[in-house]
Amino acid sequence: MNVFQRNGSRKIGGWIFALLAMMVLPVCAGAAQKAAKGGPKIVIPQPTFEAGKVVEGDQITHTFIIKNKGDKDLVIKSVKPG
Repeated sequence: MNVFQRNGSRKIGGWIFALLAMMVLPVCAGAAQKAAKGGPKIVIPQPTFEAGKVVEGDQITHTFIIKNKGDKDLVIKSVKPG
């Protein structure tokens, strides 16, 4: 086998690998999307709140609306103030 034949087979092997990758990746991506569709999906229409200037000692309250747009129960285990 000479150098040209060996390099040519490497180029063909590279093309075959690229073609296989183009066929396999969309299938894997589709499977991942199907898996990601199930379960809870948290939606917070207004995820932040700006209280403005606050005098020390004043009490600030705000209600965040949290919705579950998924098909499973959404369990909130803890909440921490920012």
